[in-house]
Amino acid sequence: MANLATSTFFSDAPVELAPGSYPSFKSVQLVELPTEDYYFVDVNPNFGEDARGELLTEDQVIKAQIRQILSTPLGTEHFEPTYGSLLPFRIMEPMNAVSAWNIENDTINAVGTWLASRITLQRQDCLVLPLEEQEGYYIQLRYLIKRLSAVATYRASMYRR
Repeated sequence: MANLATSTFFSDAPVELAPGSYPSFKSVQLVELPTEDYYFVDVNPNFGEDARGELLTEDQVIKAQIRQILSTPLGTEHFEPTYGSLLPFRIMEPMNAVSAWNIENDTINAVGTWLASRITLQRQDCLVLPLEEQEGYYIQLRYLIKRLSAVATYRASMYRR
């Protein structure tokens, strides 16, 4: 049995392929991507459920990532234990101004940590309001998409279940 510590899994050495040892692409139908300059492209997390299509681009990707970050409980991702936010835990706290401030703070910290390379988010552009009748909170984030220098808004409501 080979010693895994010394065996080579990757190599930069050039490899020559014999003719016919690689597939021919003549019979494959290739789809040309649009010529527009997209920087962020991701699979739609609601694949098949909404009319936005299979791929999301630019601001749609950022909004989907914000939703994913905020809805993932902190510490539940095995390979990235710091991914997520405390919002799923905070929703069960008493409905008051202190809890709303904690949710606002947690939202800014989580989104700012994981999307800092793509967006700029300021505290004054974050709004969290308690929805006491529905036992939940309304969250609104205004952020600057760095690459586009465009301002966008993410809106969501979260409720106790």
